[in-house]
Amino acid sequence: MALFFKTAEDWHAYNGTQFTGRWTRCSDEDSHNDQIPEDEDVVFVIKQDSLEIHNPSTNQVCNDMDLNEVSNWGCSKDQFVYSTGESHSRVKEYFKCPTANQICWLLNIYAHEYVEQTPDYTSTLLLNHVHLDKKKRHISSFSKVSDS
Repeated sequence: MALFFKTAEDWHAYNGTQFTGRWTRCSDEDSHNDQIPEDEDVVFVIKQDSLEIHNPSTNQVCNDMDLNEVSNWGCSKDQFVYSTGESHSRVKEYFKCPTANQICWLLNIYAHEYVEQTPDYTSTLLLNHVHLDKKKRHISSFSKVSDS
């Protein structure tokens, strides 16, 4: 069993949360990472200290960045974007990704932990309308509807 765990630690996605997405564009085509496939899905591996992009067809790591290398990230309903570089020369990579909100939420938590600050779980959960307290939920599948 110990041999299994030793081998598993060498696997590049070990201890990471995986999401899928598809590259759509780059803010500076000359600085685009050519290893990121443009015509097929990629796998994001979010770890506590890094963001990795994997090509699932070749099983290779296309981009491996420490969180301190990523200058910013953001999302919309189905798009994830991250930027690298200094403020005067940022390069943004855009991906179509249905789980963009979850990626940003996880990156925000890991970034807070990376700089040894306590993450604000409440605000990030409420931002996505996830209520942990049942009393604050507006709808429950167990609520009973009555005529009175």
